[in-house]
Amino acid sequence: MSQRVGTTHRVGTRVLFENDRVRVWEMKLAPGEASERHIHENDYLFVYLNEADVTLYPEDGPPESSHVKPLGVEYTEVGSGITHRLKNTGDSEHWEILVELKGASRSAEPQEPQTNQSSS
Repeated sequence: MSQRVGTTHRVGTRVLFENDRVRVWEMKLAPGEASERHIHENDYLFVYLNEADVTLYPEDGPPESSHVKPLGVEYTEVGSGITHRLKNTGDSEHWEILVELKGASRSAEPQEPQTNQSSS
């Protein structure tokens, strides 16, 4: 695994489960709290567990704000890697479960996330 300067591989708050194929993270952010800048080197999916307002700060590009709803699912193929941080910009806790799929990405380049909900 490579390490970009100023980034971490901690893509969640804590690891809930890990084996040779998957790593399952919990991410909780209090209102106003942000994750560390981190890199995703494994394709991943996550499930939102509650309603929240969040802003994603990608390494390259403008911030992306969204209102997420419970049971929203997003799947991302990371290609050579995606670096960003996430901030809870709402008044309620942000809570999600993130599952990393260990091994090489299915894509050569990062792909747009696939989701079961539209962003608003």
